[in-house]
Amino acid sequence: MREELGDRVVSMNILPFIRNRNISFSATRLKPNTRVYPFFDNVSIASYITPTGGSLGGNLVTDSNGAVSGTFTLPDPTVDANPR
Repeated sequence: MREELGDRVVSMNILPFIRNRNISFSATRLKPNTRVYPFFDNVSIASYITPTGGSLGGNLVTDSNGAVSGTFTLPDPTVDANPR
């Protein structure tokens, strides 16, 4: 929400965190049969990744064609134990 009064901005709300959601990803043309380590802003997010056909926190490994896919689950930012 942005409120202006003439040529001045009176107030402005900013949401500092992203709400929790699932983000699907895929990558191709990588080295075949190789483990991939997921990082976001220099922080490991491996515990929030679900490889396609795997379970939460499972290893990301490319297939014989060098492809990998899965889901990155953004954790709830309102829980203090979760990263922000």
